[in-house]
Amino acid sequence: MPKAVAKFRHHSNFKRDGRHSTDERHDFVFHAYGDMSREIKMAFRPFHRPKDPQDS
Repeated sequence: MPKAVAKFRHHSNFKRDGRHSTDERHDFVFHAYGDMSREIKMAFRPFHRPKDPQDS
């Protein structure tokens, strides 16, 4: 998960971290392409989905 969080922070439109930062959720604020004042708020909530044995 730290690699994914680092990728969000290195994105060219990244402005700052959002309100929440826990093991279960990370919030980020980005700016829109071509408009630095327009903010896009995004929550990253990773989860583990076990592989279905029938898919093998």
